[in-house]
Amino acid sequence: MTPITLEHSATSSREARAVSCQLPANGCEQSERTPKPIADFLAEAARRGLSDAQCAEAIGMSATTISRVRRGIYEGDLAAVADKAALALRLWHERGNKQRFLVETSIATKLFTACDFALNRQTPVVITGESQIGKTTAFEEYARRSDAIVRYVRMPASANLPLFLEELADALGVNARPGERRRRILAALNDRTLLIIDEVHELAHTASREQAKRICEVIRECYDRTRCGLVLCGTDDAEKELLHGPDAGALAQIVRRSINVRLGNRIPLQDALKVAAYHGLTLPPTDEAKAALRGLFLNHINLISAMAAEAAAKRAVHADWPLWLATKRALLGE
Repeated sequence: MTPITLEHSATSSREARAVSCQLPANGCEQSERTPKPIADFLAEAARRGLSDAQCAEAIGMSATTISRVRRGIYEGDLAAVADKAALALRLWHERGNKQRFLVETSIATKLFTACDFALNRQTPVVITGESQIGKTTAFEEYARRSDAIVRYVRMPASANLPLFLEELADALGVNARPGERRRRILAALNDRTLLIIDEVHELAHTASREQAKRICEVIRECYDRTRCGLVLCGTDDAEKELLHGPDAGALAQIVRRSINVRLGNRIPLQDALKVAAYHGLTLPPTDEAKAALRGLFLNHINLISAMAAEAAAKRAVHADWPLWLATKRALLGE
């Protein structure tokens, strides 16, 4: 596995692509009786690339119900579903207006380029880095922007093979009995699909050795038989214990053909400043602010910067670093 330095072109065609609001091929076969809130909810879910299980979680119903609603064969109370869909859609929009953002940090740029490389070159990419530095947000944004087929799977904690296959099938839109699931998963992958498996360190931390080996065999089989783009992402522990340790097993065969992108364990200072600038803190940081920024994760930097900006707006003043530091102390007690 060869470490490389990735550069992301600012002229990438993804920036010019419009986000499709069409439902996926296995999406909703709407009829005239489909209430508008449900149609709008499913359209937004498709735009976000959400699975049936994720849709079900958003409205508090089962994935089976979502699947039946998509296909227009749900025989229950559609009005009740419409009410829940309308509430979920409103919360998405309200929370999105306040919280959703993507600053194209150096970490996001590396991940975008790694995903392009994995798909275009059909070469596996292993990405390692600390939690809470923006990996998942960047993957979600890549999937939203890309006109390729991007499927994101989070390795579940305490995973076993049936649970992983369930998560993988859900991400691929595969609805099959457990005995048919593996075959249908392979049929749903091809060389035009990018499969991102995040949190792979969970196999080393929470899965049994035997189950981890079985899951790794399935991942290897998915790649070998379909030649899909493959990105494996986890913490540094994943590389040490799972990819190169004594139990590397099936993944070792993939790793030998892969490239490695190491993100480090902290947000680079220039990335932290970009996030702060997104919220209006454009003044050069003080030495105290630089020291504070270096010790925080991305979610902390974003939250502190957003709240400092809101406080400045209420006072009708410009957000500055003393206010940012005061906000940090108020939130984190430091």
